[in-house]
Amino acid sequence: MSLFHFQEWFYSEVPEGRTICSARLVGRRDQILIGSLNGTLSIFDPGREPENRQETALMLEKDLSSPILDIKCEWTYNLGDTVVDMANMDTPPVQPSLVILCRRMLYCITHGGTPRFMIRFQFVATTILVYKTNDSPVTQFCVGTSTKTMLFYQDTTMVWSAQFSFVPVAVKICSFTENYRAMMTVLSDECRLSVGYLGTEPSLFRMPITETRFIDFESRRKEMEEFEKVIKRSSKETTSLASGRELELQIGIVMDANSVAIDTFEGATSATINISVESQAPKVDVVFQSECYTNPESFSTGSGRYDGMTMTAFVQGRPVMDSRFVITAASSTGESSLIEGNLPLNLLCAEVGALRTAQHKLSLDTQTSGIEIRELYPGAGCPQMSAARKSSRLPANVPGCPQMPVLAANVGCPQKICPQTGCPQVCARR
Repeated sequence: MSLFHFQEWFYSEVPEGRTICSARLVGRRDQILIGSLNGTLSIFDPGREPENRQETALMLEKDLSSPILDIKCEWTYNLGDTVVDMANMDTPPVQPSLVILCRRMLYCITHGGTPRFMIRFQFVATTILVYKTNDSPVTQFCVGTSTKTMLFYQDTTMVWSAQFSFVPVAVKICSFTENYRAMMTVLSDECRLSVGYLGTEPSLFRMPITETRFIDFESRRKEMEEFEKVIKRSSKETTSLASGRELELQIGIVMDANSVAIDTFEGATSATINISVESQAPKVDVVFQSECYTNPESFSTGSGRYDGMTMTAFVQGRPVMDSRFVITAASSTGESSLIEGNLPLNLLCAEVGALRTAQHKLSLDTQTSGIEIRELYPGAGCPQMSAARKSSRLPANVPGCPQMPVLAANVGCPQKICPQTGCPQVCARR
């Protein structure tokens, strides 16, 4: 089942309107007759001037001084519910029948009084319209509900529905001109007359005639084949995301043979960070973040490829406990790139001699083989590290913090860590 919207084409307010009827009083078009409880008969002819239908539709308004009631019942039948509306179905090949709508029931009874089928509703019904759109032997009708919907049935099967902005109390089908045929004419519970259409099958309306267009199906078929070839070729020629990056960032870290560290501890080493940037953006900002001091910390480039951009890193002011770094590049057009890594251990630690005098001593004796520093810290394998240091026989101090040695012991070789007085922390590795 599908739900569709009712598109309004014409409307008019009819005070106390309750019944609706259509007839061809003038011309080859339908006029709408509305009966009111106050005894007023209103006749509308929106098909006379469709373009100005809102201003010229009212054809007659006459006071009959007595209420107009729509009475169609010719005989009685015990239904067990309040009758709301009735309709007659006598179009072949459907068997002539009466469709009786109650508040929560619908009965279909032949003219001889034999029940054909019955439908029980979960809502309160307000109106019914019986129509015919094909030659099948089924009864087609629509039921208006108190939930502002119109439900369309074929015998006992609901095929689709339409949503209204009001509660329909009466519905008819009218044709006004050759362009406006089979329009739904609905009277609401607020005494408002509406004429519109629903855009689905089975068709209860006909849209205004439009200019016909010739479609060259052969050319359309060739066009679709070309599209398929383009899509297939495009899928084969698609490159990887990595190769199509619009911003590329590369770095390399080299320990300086001659330290260029300034305003720092004696013997501090330095490293040069080589950066290459390639982008088509007008401007690219590069930022280096680390606990280690870096000069400069950031720089900017223009469009194209830039090689040989350098930064100098060394320990300054305080010891570096975290060797990790992050370098980011962001372009003015929104692209970005990020590289994470670790600085070399030789940049963060310096070789020192053994401490033989101290107020506090910590002795370690183990039978377990020691781990070489170059295995524990891969950055310790640089040429600046002595052979003794590589074999883990001498301690290494963090620059700026002589109280924190790093030591690894050999099998059966007791080692002592002798920090100076007031050492905040001692760290041993084995």
